[in-house]
Amino acid sequence: MSEKWVISQIWKDILFINFKVDPDIVRAALPAPLELDTFKGDAFLSVVPFRMEGVRFPFTTTLPFSSLWELNLRTYVSVNGRRGIYFFTLDTDHLLAKWIAKTFFFLPYRFRPMRARVENKEYEFVAKDSLDIKAKISEIPLLISEYNEWLVERYSLFTVKQSPQGNQLWRGDVVHRPWSLNYCELKIKEEGLCREFFKTGDIELDSSFYALELPVYFKPFKRML
Repeated sequence: MSEKWVISQIWKDILFINFKVDPDIVRAALPAPLELDTFKGDAFLSVVPFRMEGVRFPFTTTLPFSSLWELNLRTYVSVNGRRGIYFFTLDTDHLLAKWIAKTFFFLPYRFRPMRARVENKEYEFVAKDSLDIKAKISEIPLLISEYNEWLVERYSLFTVKQSPQGNQLWRGDVVHRPWSLNYCELKIKEEGLCREFFKTGDIELDSSFYALELPVYFKPFKRML
């Protein structure tokens, strides 16, 4: 990497649950100057549960919260032509991880108890009032397409830091290999994150897929505004 990384993580058991949404309601929820990025005119929200391991800074060994679960709600945006992700929330079951992410990376983390089990290609995840799902993971790799590359191959995130002088827009870039995805069969018992942030408008399940593991490296966040 040409630029030093500031934190590394290993993401495991990543499940993408993708919803097609009215572009106008998502666009209205984005802070300026973020622009909604659409796929053939459609907007998307993704609910993503996953397990994080091996968290460390360049000068440390693996940190105490080396294994934790997360659940996030994200959408797809661009700034000055650069595509990325915007998180409406990132929930975790670890209080220290929440504090570090909010304090140093200005990300909208919240604490939420959650439980999960991934065993014998069966995936179960429960976070109270947010998500209750079961999935059957297929051995069949997901074929690369313009659609799923548009959803997952994004190497920047944008976040807003609130301050007395006004909101600041920051960008974080991430380095990792291309995603390797598998088909999965999904059953949703409860989905509350989308409805928490978008109480009106049509929200339609569009696709779901799974990734086993992905090591990632974050570069220093940069202030854009």
